[in-house]
Order: sequence, then C-alpha cells, then structure tokens
Amino acid sequence: MRTTCAALAIFFVLTGTCACGSVVKDSSTRDEAVAKYGTRTFDAPLDKVVEAAVGALKSQGYEIALASAEKGVVKTGRKIVQGLYAGGQHGGQAVWASRQYTLSFRMEGAACRVSASPQYFVGEQDYTAKRYWDGEGPDGEVTLWNNLFNEMATLL
Repeated sequence: MRTTCAALAIFFVLTGTCACGSVVKDSSTRDEAVAKYGTRTFDAPLDKVVEAAVGALKSQGYEIALASAEKGVVKTGRKIVQGLYAGGQHGGQAVWASRQYTLSFRMEGAACRVSASPQYFVGEQDYTAKRYWDGEGPDGEVTLWNNLFNEMATLL
C-alpha cells in the first residue's frame, strides 16, 4: 500500500495534477504552453523589464543565477517546491521537486516581449518534457505565469 501511495504521489506531481492543486486543460508541450500562456509584452525598455523580472522572481523566492539585459536573458536557480517520499515497504527517502525559470527578452518596436520557460526537476532528474504545462488552479502553471507577469507589471 505504501508503495502504491508513493507511486501515485510521484505520478500526480510529475503530471501536474491533484498533488499541486492544478487542473490540466490539455497536454501541451512546454514550448506550446510558453507561447500561449508564458509570454507577455510590456510597454517599457528592455533594461527596465529585466529589472522588473529580477525583482518579481526574487520576491517569489527564486535566486537569480544570471541576469543580463545585454544578452536578453534571466535565469534562476532551482527553487524547492515540494517534498516527496519515494520508497517501498522496506524504506525510502525524501526527494525534492524543484523548478527554475529561464526568461528571454526581445524588443519589438518600443515594447519588450518576455517569454518565461520553466523547468521541473525531481531530485536531479529533469522532468520538464514529462510535465503538463497548462494546468490551472492555485499551483498550476497558468496561475504561476500570471503571478509572475502581474508582479512584473506592478514593478514597472
């Protein structure tokens, strides 16, 4: 029973369902979801938008690994978002789920377009390609993108 519960918990986390409070609308790839939900345009110069992104990410608990307006990129370190138990009837261990962002910026006329690409890890394994990226709900990706972009707008 314990093995089944652990397996189900890991399944739910990896697929972006129940365990993280999101409802999956469809199974878009990350790139499709970033294009649809994870991209916004701000009427501000690139350096100000990068500065707002850094501020918003820091306020959400991310450490900034790289921030360069010149290169048009901001990359965060990994942030632990959930602890999981992986094991069976003879023992197990805690495994941490974490996420990080890479934001890319480009000017389109006088406006700056931002794309926020998340990555998702369980332990050291990258589950980005196996996760649903358009879940709704309090911890769903659509909500997380909206929170990030709304905070950026507030900081501009």
